[in-house]
Amino acid sequence: MADIAEASSVAFNNLVVIGGGSGTFAEEFIAACGLSVVVIEPSPESAAAYRKRGITVNESFLEDVQPNELPQGHSIFTSFELFEHVHDPRHWLESIADLMQSEDVLVVTTLSGLGLDIRTLWDQSDSASPPHHINFLNPTSMSQLAMNVGLETLRVFTPGVLDLDIMKNNRAKVTDRFWTSVLDISDEAELYRWQQFISDSGRSSHMWAVLQKP
Repeated sequence: MADIAEASSVAFNNLVVIGGGSGTFAEEFIAACGLSVVVIEPSPESAAAYRKRGITVNESFLEDVQPNELPQGHSIFTSFELFEHVHDPRHWLESIADLMQSEDVLVVTTLSGLGLDIRTLWDQSDSASPPHHINFLNPTSMSQLAMNVGLETLRVFTPGVLDLDIMKNNRAKVTDRFWTSVLDISDEAELYRWQQFISDSGRSSHMWAVLQKP
């Protein structure tokens, strides 16, 4: 996150965390970067826990937050591992775009439906079944969705490192002959090279999207 902020020509003042999780990221970011941080979190229990930790929280659903309720100045918005659960991805992303001002940045992490372990395991993938994950975009469709709601794609990449580990842990479910041979006879060094190639090629199931409002 610090690298993304430093790579931008914009002087950011705030971090807006959509769905704060345990609050650890917000705390670490405050310690590392010193920006003002606010968490958008609808759960009363989670919101109370953030306040106890000294983290500013807007106890609302994302769609109910108004721009004037957020800190002044340019913001980095983040949403980690939430996109794959939302009911209406376009409406959800539009709601964030409406809160952003020109040059603000949104960082989303989610699953890519073109990721190796998901494509190989398919209906046997724990990510796909049971259907607790309902959205599986990919680098191309994520960029298209961003454009449709008025956001520019600065970067979409797949830095995941677990595709082959997931496949090894589910070896009995892997039926593709090529990948069974890779999993069965490759040493750790070769598996590492394969995973690096998968990530660099945009074919990992873990995806980051860095989007900006013009």
